[in-house]
Amino acid sequence: MRASIVVTFCLGACTTGVVTNQPKDETETDTGVELEANLLVTTTELAFGEIAYGDLITGAVTVSNTGTEDLTLSSILTDPPFEVTPSNLIISGGATSRLTVTVQAQSYEVFNKRLTIQSDDVDTPLVEIPLTATTISDADGDGYILEAAGGDDCDDTDANVNPGVLETWYDGVDGNCDGGSDYDQDGDGWEDEVSNPDVATGGGDCQDSNPNFYPGASDVPYDNMDTNCDDANDWDADGDSYASLAYGRGTDCDDSDPAVNSAGFETLNGGDDDCDGEVDNQARPQYAPYVYESDASSDTTGYTVAVGDLDRDGYAEIVVGSPSAEAGSSVAQARGSVAIFAGGPGILPTGTAIDRADWYIIGASTSDRIGTTVTVLGDFEDDGYQDLAIYGQTSSYNGIVYIISGEEVTRSGDTRDAMATFTGNSSSYLGRGLITNADLDGDGADEFGAAFADGGANAMALHYGGNPALGTVSLVGMDAAYRVTGAELPFYRNAPVGADLDGDGYDDLLLSDGTDDSVTSDAGASWILWGGPSRYDTGGITASIEVAATRTLAGSSSSAWYSWTTQAGDDWDGDGDAELWVYQPNTGLHVVEGRPRAEWPSLDTVSAAAVTYTWYSTSTDADQIRQVGDWTGDGSTEMLVFSEDASGEYGRLTLFSSEVQSGTIDEHDGLIGEMLGDEDYGSGNLGYGTAPLGADIDGDGDSDTVIGDPDFDGGAGEAYVLLNKL
Repeated sequence: MRASIVVTFCLGACTTGVVTNQPKDETETDTGVELEANLLVTTTELAFGEIAYGDLITGAVTVSNTGTEDLTLSSILTDPPFEVTPSNLIISGGATSRLTVTVQAQSYEVFNKRLTIQSDDVDTPLVEIPLTATTISDADGDGYILEAAGGDDCDDTDANVNPGVLETWYDGVDGNCDGGSDYDQDGDGWEDEVSNPDVATGGGDCQDSNPNFYPGASDVPYDNMDTNCDDANDWDADGDSYASLAYGRGTDCDDSDPAVNSAGFETLNGGDDDCDGEVDNQARPQYAPYVYESDASSDTTGYTVAVGDLDRDGYAEIVVGSPSAEAGSSVAQARGSVAIFAGGPGILPTGTAIDRADWYIIGASTSDRIGTTVTVLGDFEDDGYQDLAIYGQTSSYNGIVYIISGEEVTRSGDTRDAMATFTGNSSSYLGRGLITNADLDGDGADEFGAAFADGGANAMALHYGGNPALGTVSLVGMDAAYRVTGAELPFYRNAPVGADLDGDGYDDLLLSDGTDDSVTSDAGASWILWGGPSRYDTGGITASIEVAATRTLAGSSSSAWYSWTTQAGDDWDGDGDAELWVYQPNTGLHVVEGRPRAEWPSLDTVSAAAVTYTWYSTSTDADQIRQVGDWTGDGSTEMLVFSEDASGEYGRLTLFSSEVQSGTIDEHDGLIGEMLGDEDYGSGNLGYGTAPLGADIDGDGDSDTVIGDPDFDGGAGEAYVLLNKL
């Protein structure tokens, strides 16, 4: 607060005059002496002049009684900001008194008030004295009124600070009174980095003469301007420390992805992660964007896996079976588990253990070993939701399959919430292979199909979908069951995906067994169970596959192992029918074009193949063929083939394009991607678990997939999510 200044106004310093009464004739004596009370004021105006805001200024008014009687001043008053003391007074005859007048300005203005004195002087009972003062509003005399007085001078003590001054930057003084920081010349709200390098407190502006440069500004890469002031290389848009190859500034072949550069690690995703010019060459599982782990040393996590949008949110869920999880006294007595990870923006981070999945289902009792087979079956209930099929082995090896609605699963449902339960006979292992997305009769509901063991031979049971209240169905209660003569593992590990192989508008099922003896010992064969409006019905009795299906691709010689493993692919050539992919030992992987039903019987694989990918003699045989979705942008799904690697220990996956090709092509020239198990990482059987179909996990519109390695780290197991970069 400004210190008060006290100024005393003496009568000699004031404008003076005489305010007095006029004596009456009858009271005057010959000597002129007044006999009554008579008020005499010699000050006609009290002018305080210019005063500083808040300062206390004092003045004085002298009043006299020139009469002989006492003079009573009954009221001495004024108005703020002026004050007067005393407020009343008695002056003896011939005496003089002093009135003190003070002023203290609390606003900026010109004050014009009056001091009024009322007395018992009969001639002049009222005297008024003008009081004036003006609050100073331009103390520094620079012609600008200070802000408090309604002006725009931000410092009225310095004549060099006012709105008319040309600003001198970075001296700490707001010279032109614009209210801005003296360290923000361009007015973008950020102070220059020399004066204030701390971005957190509003500093860090690397170019304070340009309002387009400041921390957090949009920075367009490759224009050689650091508009966001992060000092980053403008030729390195993804910030991975490798400059763009496209702009000739470095070796980064994809400067939009920080995981891709010349020091990157290749994984199977349709992209060149290490910028060596080759896509998906010798990719490794450990570099997958999401890796989900077992929670115990012998879970066999990833024994089977699947993907599908169970909750209808547009993102596919990741389903991972771990048949040896939740073990009791031994792995053989494990309850087993199925972990479901939600796709989309909230996908759980890499390294999450299976028992920390979004939804986690365990077997009801020991030896159930659920998760030995899992698939997103399709819409079995015909309610618009994809349904989950889970196979458990059970202690007597009957096999049991639970069909749980996707809606129920993603509400934390478990096997107790199954809409249908299918059970096998002793040692039948019903469900060790499960079909996927097959609507044979075209009613909109997908069918349930399960591989099982019929004595020493392979067989498949079928039950039509669309009935939401089935309850428990035994093997003898299935709609149909068919038996083949072979017994090799790929029959059930490579259970079919529904596909229209003859172009009639109905899904068909392709069943194959490389050790079938229908023609001769281990000649092998494939059969197509044709879809159509009529349903198959064997009354729960297992019949020969020859009764209902069309045999095709049959071997003609002993131990030919024709159709060792097969799978229906996409419509390669756009003619309305799906193509067939079939692996034959010693010849390779053949692609056979779809065709009318009449042309399929006894089709010769080698002569009928549109293209054959020949296997090296040192390569191990293929055991599974899976659809993964479109990874090349041609609109058709690619095919992922699992086999053991050359050492027979760590696993190998090869990706083949569905683009139309012809002739004979070396497998290494024909494949468009390859992922190998890594001994140093701990791989044991990479790809043994591979999703039968791809689906969009991350919501970018591309089909993704998931693979498993149940023998990873000696049987702990892992699952790997592979996101398509199409």
